[in-house]
Amino acid sequence: LLVFVAMIWLVLRRSRQAARLPAATPAERGILMGTFAATIALLVNSVFANSLLTTWTMEPLFVLWGLAFVTAVEAKRRATAVPGTA
Repeated sequence: LLVFVAMIWLVLRRSRQAARLPAATPAERGILMGTFAATIALLVNSVFANSLLTTWTMEPLFVLWGLAFVTAVEAKRRATAVPGTA
């Protein structure tokens, strides 16, 4: 349970931080904030229903988490890149 909670915390924190980067494009911000909102929505929903363990619910969320991590890394790389380099 501790590992799962840590994973959720990491996804929420990284999505929020990367969406605030000035180098993030509007599409990247949309993916990152959508990931943040979908994770919160699923956690709230899991209080009232046992949907947190359903494969149909978690599989797209895990894909979205992976996409958010890749997007966050790219936005951070662009934000810290030295101007004039590729």
